[in-house]
Amino acid sequence: MITETLLKTEGLFGQVVLMDRKISKLDAFAAGLDLGTFAGALKTAADLRPLSHCDVIAVAANTNDPIIFPHHLKAEGAVLIADVSVPSALSAEVAGMSRVKTLPLASSITLPEDPDFVISSHTPKGATFCCAAEAMLCGLEALDVPLRGRITAEAIAVVMDRARKQRFFERLEPAAGFRTDR
Repeated sequence: MITETLLKTEGLFGQVVLMDRKISKLDAFAAGLDLGTFAGALKTAADLRPLSHCDVIAVAANTNDPIIFPHHLKAEGAVLIADVSVPSALSAEVAGMSRVKTLPLASSITLPEDPDFVISSHTPKGATFCCAAEAMLCGLEALDVPLRGRITAEAIAVVMDRARKQRFFERLEPAAGFRTDR
């Protein structure tokens, strides 16, 4: 549903490339997406080469080793990366590139009422994984939307609203000043 929500956001992307090692599974996923009014190009790929044309990259990898290196990225211009992999899928070289802006703690949120909380060695004090935060949010707020199976855009909006109310996003920095070459 996150993919559909992003695709349905008017003017957000002109082209989207979805990547997975299993292209047949990915093609079936792409075919089942509700694109709404998205008029851009939707492509699928089973390798990282298309990253060299991307201004914005969202990565969720299940590996202990980095998979995105400087040679995967476009040669010029700004790149915004949201990496929700734990540990990070980005090489140290990518994370240190001045033209690459990474969203801080993309896979976690802050806990303003518990600044000493530690859930893992991969998260800073006072932060938790988004999946654990969702469970905490269920204890703090009435969430009368589906949170399993097919997640709706309404459910995402409600969860985001309640998370803002609980100040879960308080310490996250926006990607201020990020501009692509377009």
